[in-house]
This record gives sequence, C-alpha cells and structure tokens, in this order.
Amino acid sequence: MSTSKRPRKLDASDNPIPPSSSTKRSKNTPGPRSAFRPIGRSVSSGSRTTTLKDRNRRGTTLVDQSTAAGPSTIPTNTTALTESGADSCAPHDLTDLNNALPPSQPSESGPTKNVEKKPKRVRDYTNKKKVEDWLPLRQTYLNEMLRLDGFGDYVHQTSEAKLMGSCSQCGTVPKGCELYRCTSGCFDGCMLKCRMCTVLKHSSLPLHKIEVWNGKHFVKSSLCDLGLRFQLGHGGCGCSQPIAGPRNFLAFDTSGVHRLAIDYCGCPVNIGVEKHIQLIRAAWFPATTRRPQTVFTFDMLETLHELTLQSKTNVYDFYNTIIQKSDKLRLGKIPSRTNDLHQCFRIYRCLLLLKRGGRGNDANGVEGTALGELAVICPACPQPGRNLPMGWEAAAKALAFLYTLFLAIDANFKLKGKARGISDVELMPGWVYCLEEIGYQAHLNNPKYRDESEINTCQSEHDAVVRAAVRRTPGYNVTGAGVVICSRHGLIRPNGIGDLQRGERYCNMDYIFLATIALASVLRIVITYDIACQWSKKLKARMEDYPEQLRPSPKVDIVAAIPSWHINGHGVDCQTNFALGFREMAPAARHEALNDMGSGYNIKKIVRFGPSFAKKVVLAHGMKTKHCSNFDQMTASFERDGIDLRSWERQIKEWEGERAKGVSQKYLRIVKRISMQEVRHQLAQEDLAITSNAAERAGVPDRENEHNVATGTSGNTAIVTSLPTFISVGLTLEEQMRNLAHERSQQKESKSTKEKTDLLEKSTALFRRIQTWRKTQLLLQPVVSTLTPGDSDSDDMQAQAKSPESCELHLPSSLTVTDRQAFPKLADIERRLRLAQADDALEEIRRCRRIIQGTYQFKQLNLAGQGNKPNTRLRTMWNQLQSRIQRAVRRYQAARNALVALDPEGTWQNRYQILRPDMDVKGPGKEDWESNGMYIASWIWGVPRMFGGSVDSQAEVSECHRIEWSKARARTQRWEEEYLLVKEEMRRTSHYMEWKAEWWRSRADASVQGVSEEVRHGAKAYAYKQATLCQQLAKKFRDSWTAILAKIGDQITWGGVGTSIETQNAGVPREESADSESANKQHDDGGTEEDGTEGEESDDDGDDDEEVDEEDIAFEVDEYDFENDFDMDE
Repeated sequence: MSTSKRPRKLDASDNPIPPSSSTKRSKNTPGPRSAFRPIGRSVSSGSRTTTLKDRNRRGTTLVDQSTAAGPSTIPTNTTALTESGADSCAPHDLTDLNNALPPSQPSESGPTKNVEKKPKRVRDYTNKKKVEDWLPLRQTYLNEMLRLDGFGDYVHQTSEAKLMGSCSQCGTVPKGCELYRCTSGCFDGCMLKCRMCTVLKHSSLPLHKIEVWNGKHFVKSSLCDLGLRFQLGHGGCGCSQPIAGPRNFLAFDTSGVHRLAIDYCGCPVNIGVEKHIQLIRAAWFPATTRRPQTVFTFDMLETLHELTLQSKTNVYDFYNTIIQKSDKLRLGKIPSRTNDLHQCFRIYRCLLLLKRGGRGNDANGVEGTALGELAVICPACPQPGRNLPMGWEAAAKALAFLYTLFLAIDANFKLKGKARGISDVELMPGWVYCLEEIGYQAHLNNPKYRDESEINTCQSEHDAVVRAAVRRTPGYNVTGAGVVICSRHGLIRPNGIGDLQRGERYCNMDYIFLATIALASVLRIVITYDIACQWSKKLKARMEDYPEQLRPSPKVDIVAAIPSWHINGHGVDCQTNFALGFREMAPAARHEALNDMGSGYNIKKIVRFGPSFAKKVVLAHGMKTKHCSNFDQMTASFERDGIDLRSWERQIKEWEGERAKGVSQKYLRIVKRISMQEVRHQLAQEDLAITSNAAERAGVPDRENEHNVATGTSGNTAIVTSLPTFISVGLTLEEQMRNLAHERSQQKESKSTKEKTDLLEKSTALFRRIQTWRKTQLLLQPVVSTLTPGDSDSDDMQAQAKSPESCELHLPSSLTVTDRQAFPKLADIERRLRLAQADDALEEIRRCRRIIQGTYQFKQLNLAGQGNKPNTRLRTMWNQLQSRIQRAVRRYQAARNALVALDPEGTWQNRYQILRPDMDVKGPGKEDWESNGMYIASWIWGVPRMFGGSVDSQAEVSECHRIEWSKARARTQRWEEEYLLVKEEMRRTSHYMEWKAEWWRSRADASVQGVSEEVRHGAKAYAYKQATLCQQLAKKFRDSWTAILAKIGDQITWGGVGTSIETQNAGVPREESADSESANKQHDDGGTEEDGTEGEESDDDGDDDEEVDEEDIAFEVDEYDFENDFDMDE
C-alpha cells in the first residue's frame, strides 16, 4: 500500500489500531477496518487486550490504517490529524477523542526496546484527599464565583465600544443601556440581552429569575417588570380572548417567590373551565378556589413532600426558607402565605394518596373509597387471591407458618395532640392508616370503658399497664398513638393507627387490632405485644362486645406472643409461654399527616425489600446450615451414649400441645441461685477432700500435708508397684507440674522474699516427689533410664530441682511408638485413664460454669447497688472459679494430646473435640450479649458424663443436656422455617407486584363516566405508568434474588396464584414433614381397622406417632431475633 501525499479526513468507519508498546507497525502491515471503538473500550493487539485510555496514558501512537504510512499522532489541542512526512492535514471528526487524549510523542523508526513502564496510579478518593486536592484551588474557586457577579463570557463576545450597551442576541443598544440576564439555568443566561429578547425567550418560562445591570452591578428584577404576561389555557401561547388576571399575583416555587402578570383564557374552547382549574392545568396549585391570587407550584409541593418524609421538615421552616432565598434582607414586601401553604399542602397530600390508590381510574370515584384502600400494602405478607398459591388453605401443618400473618402492636406516647378546640374536617376518614374517627370515638364513649380497670397479672410492672391507669395529660386530648405493623417487614397496616386518650387501655388497643385484621383474609395470625401475656387472656371474650364487622371469623387462629426485646422484663412463666424464641395541628390534619408519613414509610420499606430479603436469605441459609450441623453432632453424641432421645422429643411435643395451659416448661432451665457463703463453703469442702485424699494416698505426716494444702500440692508419693496406681500418680505429678509452671508464669518479676521462698519450697517438694516416682518408673519402664539424667549428671539434676515443672515424666504417651511396644499394658492403662481425665475435666468446667451462672443471678437479684464490699467478695469468688476452669482446660488439653499419641484413630475423637477456651468454654445458655437465634451451644454441653458422678449430679447434668438438646432442636427448626419463609416472601412480593401491574392495567381500560377526554387520557397514561413501574420493580427484585439464591445453590419457582402448593413441600423442615404427612394421612383415613382405633395413631414408631402442634410452630423460646422487632416507645 502506497502512502498518500494528502491525508484524508478520518471518519467514524476508521479504526486506528494502536501498535504494541514495544514495537512499531510496519508500513506494509495491513490492518483490519472496523468501526472506531469508543474511548475506554477494549482494543485487541495481538494476544493482548487493553483500552485506548490505557494506551494513551502510556503515550502510545495511533496509526491511520487507511494509509499505513508509518506512525502518526493525534495532538490534543488541534483539529487536524498530521501524519509523518505530510505537509498539512484536513480537519477530522474525532474532536471528542482529541479532547480526551493527551499529546503523544512520535515514535522513532524501528522497534523500541526496554521501554520503562510507568508505575500504576494509585487512586485515593477519601474525603481527606479530596479536601487536600482542593486547598490549592481556593483562590481559583473564589475568583470564579466573583466572575459570575460580572459580565462573564459576555466580555469576550463584544467589542470594547459596545461593552456597555449591545444585546448579545439582536445586537441592538437599548435605551438606558438596560441589559438583562437569566440566573435560573438558561445555558446562555450569562449572556446579556435586551428587554425584548429576554421577554421573548421567557414567554413560556415565567418563573425564571432575572437580573438587570444598573451600570455598576446586577440587581434583581422580574419578568413582570419587563412586561411579560403569561397566558393560561394555551400552554403559554397567545389567546384570542384573554381575561386579565389579578394584580400582585404571586407564585411560590422552589426558586423563590415570583410576582407575575397572568391572563386567563376566555376562548370558546375553555368555556366553563373555572379560573382555579386553569391554574391547576398549568401545574400551579391555587391557594383558594375563589379569586385565587396565590399559587404554589407542583414542583414546590413535591419538594416539600419529600422533605417531610425524609428529613421531617415542617411547613413553617420550608416556607421561610423560600422567603430567605427570594429576599434574604427582607428589603421588599412579601405578604405572609404560611397558612395558605399549610392548607394547600394538606390537600395535595390527600390528592396524591387518591391518585396512587387508583381512585381516578375507578368508576365510583373518590366517594367509593373503602376503608384502608389507600394504604400501601405489604407485598410480602400473605394476601389470598393476590400472592398465595392455589390450595393454600389445605396446606400441611408443617407449611402453615408460610401462610401466617405476623403482626406487632405497640404504642408511641410521643405522638401527642394538644387540646386546642379546633374544628376540622377529615379528608380521608379511615381510608388509609388512621381509623375512621366517628366509629372509633363512639366505641370509646361507651360507659363500659370509662372506668375500666386493668389488673396486672404479670410478674413484671410493665409501663403499658401502669400508664393505662394514669389519667390523661392536662392540656392534651391525645396522649399517644397505638400502631399495628407487620412484624417481619415493618410496614404499617391499613387502619392500623389509632389515638390513645388515656394510656394504653385495652378498649383502644383491641379496636385498633380488630380494625386492621378485619381487612385480612388469612387463617392464622400471630400478634406480638409487650404485654401479650395478660392482654391475650380475655381477648376472645372481649371481641364479643365489638361490632360484627370487626370480629374475625371463628376459623382464624390468633396467637399472642411477646417480642424478644421485652421478654427479658417478664417473669419465668411469660418467658416460657409467650416468648417468640421459642410537631401541632388540628386532629384531622394530624391524621392526614400520619397517613402521608405512613405511606412514605411503607414505600421506602418496599423499595428496600431487594437488598433486605437478599441479606435475610443468606443469613438464614448460613444459620440453618450451622444449626443443623450443631444439632446433628449433639444428637449423634447422645445416641452413642445410649440416651433415649425419643422420650425427650415426646415430652417436647406434649408441651407444645398443652403449652397454653402452662403445664410444663420444657425449654426453661431452673438455675440454682447460690449465695456467696454457700459457694465458699462448697469450695472449702472440696479443698479439704483433695488434701485428705492426697495424704491418704501418699502416706505422709499431717504437718507436711498442711503445707501441701497451703501450697496447692497434693503431698509426697511413695513407691508403688500397681500399674494403674503408677500411671495415676504420674498424671497427678503432671497436673502439679502444669500448675507450678502456670503460677511461675503469672508472678511478677520483682517478687518479695516470701513469694520467692514459697515458690522454692513448692519446687523442692515437687522435685522430691518426682524423684521418688522415678524409682518405680525405672523398674516398670527400663527404657526411660536412657532418657533421664543419672546421678552423675549433677548439672542437669540441679536445673531440674530449680524448675521441676520442666522435667519430662516420659509417660507412655510421650514415648515413640517403638518404645511403647515394650510395655503395651501401661500404654492401655494410660489411654483409659486419659479418657477419664478428659471426662473429669469437662465435668469440672461445666460444674464451675453452672456455679458462675447461679452466683451471677444471685448478684443481679441481691447485690446490685449494695456497694463495693459484696461485689469485691463476689469478684474474688469469681476469680477462684475461673482459676479452676483454667486448670481444668489445661488438664483436658493435656489428656487429649496424650490420646492423640496413644490412639490416633480411636472413636474417642467424636466425643472429645478440640477445646478452644475463648469459644467453647461458655454456657449454660446464652450470654447477655448473644441473641437467641444466633446462639449455638458449646459442644461441651453435648457430651454426657461417661464415668461416675453422684446421682444428684447425674440427674442435674441429664436435665441440662435435655434442655440444651431441646433448644438446639427448636433453633434448628426455626432457622429452617425462616429460610423457607423468606423464600416464600420473595415469591409473594414478586407475584403481588405482577398482580398490582395487572390491576393497574385493568384500571387503565376502565370507563370513568362524567369526565373529559383529556382526563381519561391522563388517567389511562398514569395507570400504564404505574403498571410499568410495578413490573420493573418486580423484575429488579427477581434478578437480584435469583443471583443470590444461585450463589447458595438454590432457586425459586416464581409462580403465583396459579401455582400448586405442592411445589412448596420439598422444603418442609425436617422432623415436621414426616409428622405432618402422618397426621394428615391419619386425619383423612380416620384410623385403621388393624389397630381397632378411630383417628388414633399407633405407638409402634416412636418418631412418627406424635403430631406437631401447628399453633406453636414458630414459638419456641430461642426464636430468631430480627432488627425489625417493633418498639415505637423506643
């Protein structure tokens, strides 16, 4: 290919291919012709793939492949592309590229070698770095802001002679040299124009802000002063029969307050269209329907609406902000329109709710609005006919929790209302969240409730009960508000807000609760309330006094529970049987504000369903896996030890069936509260027993024995001949060596003489006992003679006498396999004793932990606030127990290490696991900082004792194991249910949004009588827009959730009302699936002839003969704890 003398113009079809960074493309190298890639897109070069940004950052030359005459460069600030050897170049069309590329240097002929690579740029986008980058530019930014107060670019666009008088658009010189500019976003607003050009340009932009040059500076003006008259009814165009509007017409906008001159339309086209309607059609909201002289733009009202929802801005502050923006020094006169804005904003919010509720698309119009119809419904809660599958009513008992409506009720005593005697009108009586006031007040005025007394039967003095008996606050007719929400997602329920006049009385809370569930059509409702323990006792009896339209169907099962945050303030019975774990205005305006706030709140909640459900499903999947593994390990451990787990499970199911009667407390651990004196006496007895046993075993005088008690040793050791006694004494010496080593490591460097003497005496006594035991060892283990220092090794002996804890006892577990083979009997004895040692160490850890838990509860109940003395004593005792636990931990670790050496492949590893002191030494039960759902019991509580123990101790330990196993079972089932429930909520949300989209499309085709064609067209367009938004939101949710589920190896069938419920059965929680199938089959068959019973189950199979009581499926004591637990008091 030859080189062209005159380079041609590049167009979009050219594709400059950058050569390699180390070589230059040859002249005759043909290159592919393809569309030019945008900057930042990948460009292939050989086997490498890079981007144009990257190559130009390194100064790479771009080549015109149409000529291929050699390397060429694209200068940054030119409009021509110059090739190597060419005299000139025609302009090209790659301006954007040139503006983006840095100037590159031509490459020398021939290949380039050893090109040094520039270091990779490290990006720092922290706030500190951004401020530091701006600091050198402070003067520059200040200068640019000052530049805006002058002519700006107009200085460069006119000659010096015309600087003070010509219009930048028409070139005329107006009288008085009055030049204007727009400061409201016109791109050429900084260019000065004459009066006529300014008016023509803003004929349809009456709310732009204008400034006029007075010869020295710019001053504020207005389009009205320039002579602009804005025509209504024709979109700003002229009218043949204009009707002059009022003088001093004010328009309030987010840009400020504007004085306008307007003309109404008097054409035949708009005959009968009232003036305030013409203002509405211009997106201006009139302050009154009679001779309006003030309007508020829809943009201003929308901005105020969003601010009230997001930052709780009130109307007064927002209005004064607009006034400050228009005239900060208040040099002009602006009449106050605060009250007008209050009223217009109130009506605007009402209209928004009606519009979003589809009332403009309904043939019955506004008057046909039903109770609660304008509320934003939770799409994830069960709604029959909208997001539930077919046959959900006949779902298996194990799946009943999927179709349960979870609600929470509480009171907020900060939502007070002052008694000002203002007469007001309800704009939306019961249509959204607040109750219909007439019926509500008629119910409360019943003489039956005036002197209603509520007796507290709970063991706690809860504020909800105490405040119920308190008289109303002086000066207030509303002391708070009761609210009902869906507890899993936090959305306010329709008709779920009601005023409280005198505390949290049952007559108020009952009415609010019944009014909201009257709009639900489910068969099972779970309601959480902080005083559910007594509120629910006579709920069914109280419901008989309410109107029939408020009473739920007898088929609806209502279960009451206490939220997990409140349950700790209740007594033992409540913790077991009701735990989930196992600003001012008139009254009507206040209700409308609450309705609007509730809608905004619910919409925000729904938008967050995408990341919220994704987080929940990942959490539930992980916790389900973790709890299942923990429960399986615990079950396997108990089964290996021969524990009858079926009897435990039978007790649990009996308790689940009779829980409402308070028969038993299968998940409650009765912790013995031990006083300090009892613990001190118990510890003293244990020390005495240790001392006595050591003296009896060693056969030493009592005087030396007393010294051993003071020093923490166990006496001398005589020569023994029994093999078990020999190994047992060796293990005792090993324990003493560990304790001495730990004591030496804990002492300070600057020790007193007494401390040094005590430590020396302990070391000497221990060394003597080791030497005595060593004589027997040499007889039973001759091979040890080659591993220990002899009498001639005086230096080694002296070193061992000073620190006997560093001696090697050379027990069989510390020898090599070859050396152990010489005495297998000793190795087997040590293995068996090590198993018992590990078992005793675990039991000592569990026993001390139970004592610590008991003393902690004793301190909480008896010593709190009693001063430092009792707390110091308790701390001393706690330190003693912790010291014992540490010794037991070291003993267990030593025993396990020995077992690894003696029997590396033994089955003992399933029982005695690796003990991590910081993670495993805890319990019984969860700590204060742990949540019920996240808590996993330590494996030490899943290991029953294998060797001995008193009968009382064994019974206590067995009860402790049963409770931990029962709680682990409940937590496992709850997390399995939670995982299935979150997936079902995902499916319900998706299908509800699709149903809502179809509902909006049906409203688009609905015929609305008595409205103009323009209204019908707008209503139809709005309906289609809402349908599209619902579909887009549903698709966004599905795409996000599908990707998350794929990562954890799961999926969802995005079915809806037409989906069979059988598709759900694959995920039934284990243990409950078999029970439900058996129960359903038995219910259908009504019994068999073989066993001669009707509807009774055979007891041959211990697992499948019990039914799961679906009423309590989600209510074990250790239920999961989510962030959306409702507590408006907080």
